[in-house]
Amino acid sequence: KEIIAVLILLGEYFDDSEKYLLSCYSNVLGIALENAKLYHDINKMFVDTVRVLANAIEVKDTYTKGHVDRVTDYSVLIAKKMKFGKKQLDRIKIAAALHDIGKIGIPGTILNKPAKLSDDEFDIIKLHPLKGYEIIKDIPALKDISVYVKQHHERIDGRGYPEGLKNTQISLEAKIIAVADAFDAMTSDRPYRKGMSYSQAAQILLDNKGSQFDEYVVNVFLHYLQESENII
Repeated sequence: KEIIAVLILLGEYFDDSEKYLLSCYSNVLGIALENAKLYHDINKMFVDTVRVLANAIEVKDTYTKGHVDRVTDYSVLIAKKMKFGKKQLDRIKIAAALHDIGKIGIPGTILNKPAKLSDDEFDIIKLHPLKGYEIIKDIPALKDISVYVKQHHERIDGRGYPEGLKNTQISLEAKIIAVADAFDAMTSDRPYRKGMSYSQAAQILLDNKGSQFDEYVVNVFLHYLQESENII
């Protein structure tokens, strides 16, 4: 049996009953330490699985490489500014990392097309939030997260996809990812266009808050950009 801790009693200050009691405590402590190690191993395996899923789409979609990391960073940053607790931060971090996982089900010829998409091709791209939801919804640890993935292209005014949800029907986590995703998409180079400047993208967020994007989320994000980059 593996030894995970040693309890040493120094001196002759303990009688038999105290030694027995300490022995009981040490057994309980050993079980607690073993459970903690098991939890750590399981949690690490879960995080590694999420990383594999996130990396899988990068192999298929060249644009996504780096995009996932930036969207995750922006989303966590916004959530921290909004005083999310640790569990909420963990959930949004995973959701942001997996927000484009549904693109695995989209043809590579569309994902990597070196020109603007046709309307029909864009309709196919618009299926990726629902496909992402279907991929992860049956994993118990990702049940709530799958909803955020499905909703990250919904709009406050109800003109988003895939379900046309409005304002309060959309989770706050999805609203955060939507802003982070849009900002990175606008500021990143694509085969058919060069990325916008941060100030241009920030202005578009401002112009569309309350219609496409959640007003509070936009304000929090732009306040951060003003403080850290002095770009707007």
